[in-house]
Amino acid sequence: MIDQTFIDAVRATFPLFDGELTRDMTAAEVPGWDSFGHVQLMFELEDRYGVKIDPQMALTCRNVGEFVDLVRK
Repeated sequence: MIDQTFIDAVRATFPLFDGELTRDMTAAEVPGWDSFGHVQLMFELEDRYGVKIDPQMALTCRNVGEFVDLVRK
């Protein structure tokens, strides 16, 4: 399950995205989610959740679900 905080972070980082966010989605399916956007999302998630995300681990995430799981760790 993807919580609303994560969804809000994605929408704030990628304002052109207006679809439903699923765990199986990849960056290629979200407009603007490139390597720079990935880093921006990581910082947005750190701010919203009050956590520190290991950048190397964030770069290994292959889909939204893996990113959600990383944030929950």
